[in-house]
Amino acid sequence: MKSNVMKYIVLTFLVFGLALTPLLNLNTAAAASAPANKAIRVYVHNKEIHPSSAPIIRYGRVFVELRSILKTLGYTLSYDDKKKVFSAVSEDKTIKIDLKTGKANLSGEAFPNDPKDPYVITGAASTFVDLEFLDYATGLETDWDKANRTIKVHKSTTGEPLKADIREMNTVIKKMFKAIKDGDTKGYLSLINKDSDYEFYEEVMSDPTLLTKYAGYTSIDKLTPDFDHTPADGNYMVKRINADIYIPKRPGELLDRIEHLSIDMELDKNYKWTIDYLGTEDTEYVNYKEVLKKEAEVPETDKTAIRALLDAFIKALNDRNVEAVIGTMNTDSSNIKEVKNGLFRIFALSDLEIKTECMSIVSYDNNSATIYLIQKNRYTDYGLETRNYTLHKLIKLSDGTWRIALNGSVQLEEEVLHDHSQ
Repeated sequence: MKSNVMKYIVLTFLVFGLALTPLLNLNTAAAASAPANKAIRVYVHNKEIHPSSAPIIRYGRVFVELRSILKTLGYTLSYDDKKKVFSAVSEDKTIKIDLKTGKANLSGEAFPNDPKDPYVITGAASTFVDLEFLDYATGLETDWDKANRTIKVHKSTTGEPLKADIREMNTVIKKMFKAIKDGDTKGYLSLINKDSDYEFYEEVMSDPTLLTKYAGYTSIDKLTPDFDHTPADGNYMVKRINADIYIPKRPGELLDRIEHLSIDMELDKNYKWTIDYLGTEDTEYVNYKEVLKKEAEVPETDKTAIRALLDAFIKALNDRNVEAVIGTMNTDSSNIKEVKNGLFRIFALSDLEIKTECMSIVSYDNNSATIYLIQKNRYTDYGLETRNYTLHKLIKLSDGTWRIALNGSVQLEEEVLHDHSQ
């Protein structure tokens, strides 16, 4: 009896299972085909929009309804009913499409439309364009995610930034310098691209003075795009902005200065502009010639020793005597070997003659002094003659002797007097 019941149960399941199999297969097939029938979603700058007509797929490409996209982007739209021409204008771009032929003019450039393989599809209610056309027309980029059936319109990572991009870059730069001035470490770190190949974020984390040295600035101006600049690594996604910041002299300093900066910007993964690199290209010292009028009061013994040191320094340079030059410097520094190698390279490359025109001690205390030196440099093998204005920091050692501080020299200006090298 038990055996018959079990056979009945097994048979029932087999029959019921066979009956369900076509239904299960049908549901599986429907599930597999669902993504192809799923509505295509459209995002503009990370916000979903709902075009008046849904995107379509034709000729193996995705087309989007143009008017809704451009309206979201802030374009001014118009239509010439007589000529059947649709127009859209932004602060950067102009788009005109002849709805009779589908031919377009993009910011003054004719854009052909092949009826057999069109970029533009016109209809009674809507005008559709493919994603490549949309990129070219707007200067933006579109991503088509076939698996998830989404279209994302976002800032271009490789093309020339639009005016809105430049405004955003300038805002980010000003926020960066305000955070530096306020000592807001978290604030300025948040504006640096953490995923950059340049690894500027890691450099700042290990050496905050790369940024904090600018904390005393009082103004930032002349933010100027330099989009012709190509980074050394060939990364065309990086865009350069040049800027000037004014930094008044701090206690112990003699001159106000203007730092001429290069700031590289890059879009992060959320298409927000971030700082990829920031550094000084050149420093301009303000009213540096006025320093000569403020000679410091120095005891005669120190004044004599300092002048003798500078004379020995210039003589050693003219004699091309590396050891004698090093002998005038503070040799406690760890980079003395690097300085020696630098001197050897300089002497090997050029036949240099130096003549001191003016030497003035412009600051002094018991252990240090700053020398203002004007010298004429003559590169005899190049036919070049310059006048150099420099500040040199000196240190008084424990035995009472004076030495030139390594890394304590600042070139204020170089004037070219004669150049016969051309």
